[in-house]
Amino acid sequence: MDLCRHLRWKSFYGAGLRSREEAIQLASRNDVPFSCLATCRSWGPDDGPATPEDCSSQRRCYEESPLRSAPQT
Repeated sequence: MDLCRHLRWKSFYGAGLRSREEAIQLASRNDVPFSCLATCRSWGPDDGPATPEDCSSQRRCYEESPLRSAPQT
């Protein structure tokens, strides 16, 4: 799953995410409304829905999230 840097959801804030996988797992639960940080709405700048399934690299407004995999220990 792609992870756009603009995708937000209620549990994203204060979650203390340590890796891209944690963010994807949290978003995959899809149990809360999502929004786009670029528009502050439930849709992105291209008028498409702001959801984990739709906010992919196929959209022109997509920007890859800076979250990276946690370092291996």
